[in-house]
Amino acid sequence: MVDLVLTSHNLKRWMFSTTPALIMFILMMVLLQSCAPPKDISSVSVRADLPVFRDSIIELTQPGENFKFDYFESTQGGLIRFGKSIIKSPNGVIIIAPGQSEFIESYFELTRDLNRRSFSVWIMDWKGQGGSSHALDDDSRAINDFTGDQRDLRRFILEIVDNTSDSPTILLAHSMGAHIALRMLEQDFDTVDIAILTAPMITVETGSYPHSISAYLAETVSNLGLGWWYVPGHSAWEPNPDYQHTDNQNTSDPDRSLLKEYWRYNKPHARKSYGVTFDWFNNYSKSRDYILENETLLNIRANILMTVPIIDVLVSPEESLDACSKMSSCTHITYKTSRHEMYLERDEIRDTWLKDITKWIREKS
Repeated sequence: MVDLVLTSHNLKRWMFSTTPALIMFILMMVLLQSCAPPKDISSVSVRADLPVFRDSIIELTQPGENFKFDYFESTQGGLIRFGKSIIKSPNGVIIIAPGQSEFIESYFELTRDLNRRSFSVWIMDWKGQGGSSHALDDDSRAINDFTGDQRDLRRFILEIVDNTSDSPTILLAHSMGAHIALRMLEQDFDTVDIAILTAPMITVETGSYPHSISAYLAETVSNLGLGWWYVPGHSAWEPNPDYQHTDNQNTSDPDRSLLKEYWRYNKPHARKSYGVTFDWFNNYSKSRDYILENETLLNIRANILMTVPIIDVLVSPEESLDACSKMSSCTHITYKTSRHEMYLERDEIRDTWLKDITKWIREKS
C-alpha cells in the first residue's frame, strides 16, 4: 500500500514536471498542421493579363532612362544583382536596401523620383531574392544569414557604388534592409554619411502568438531539421486570379498595391522568398536579440532618420521608436495614416515622406 501511494505520488510529480513540455509539444503539433513545406513554382507559367492590372500599373513598372542592371560577387558565393541610375552633379548618392521578399523592379518609381530630386540611386537584391543567386530549389531563402547579407551590403557600398562627387553617401533601408543596415552600422558606422530607415524590422508582428513563443517555436522546429518549412500563415507564392488591391495590407494605394503582384505574374524571379520559413524566423530572432542589446544600439553613432508608419501589420512601430531612442544620433518621424510600404503608399502620404527625407538630407549634408 505504501509502495502504491509512493508510486502515485511520483506519478503526480512526473506529470507536473512534464506539463510545460507537453503543452509545448501539443502547441507545436497544432501549429505545424497549419504550416506548409516549400515547393518550387518559380518556373510555373501564369496568365499576366489579368483585368486588375490596368494601364496605371504598367506606368509604375517603367525604369528611368538611365537605369542599368549589373552583378557583383556575393561574399556568400553566387552573384548579387544590382541596379543603378546615375545623374550628373547629384546632391547625393542614395543606396537602397530593400526588405524581405522584395526585388529591384518594385523600386523603379522611387528611383525615378529620387533622380528628379537630384540624387543618383543604387539598389541591390539580397542573396536569394529577385535577380540574385538562390541556393535553394524551393526559392524560400530558408538558409538565411543576416551576417552574410551584412557583408554583401558593405561590399556593395564600399566596392561597387561609385561616388566620385563631393555629395554625401546616403543609405535608404526598408524593413529587413533596415535591420541589416543597423547590424552593419554598429560595426562600420562610417560606411555611409547618413542613413534613413523606413519601417525598420526591429520586431516582427507575430499575430495571436507572443513573439517569445514564436521565437522559441522557430528555434525548436529548426533544431528538429524542419526549418525549411514555412511558418503558419506563409507559403510559396501562387497565382490568384481574384486578387484585389485590398488584399495587400502594406499600402492603401489602389494601384501601387498591385505592383508586386504584377511583377510576380510576369517575372518568375520576383516570386523568390515570398514566404517566411522557420529557419528565417529563427535567424531573425537571434539577430534581433543582438540588436536590442543596449551596447549594440549605443555603438551605432551614424546620423539616422527613422520614418515609422503607425498602421503596420508586419513590424512593431513601438519597438522601432524605442530602439531609435536608445541610439545617440537617431531622429524619428511617425506617419499616423501610413502602412508598412511608404514608398508605395498613396500620393499624399508618399509625397510627404519624400519631402521629409529630402529635407533631412539637405539639413545633414
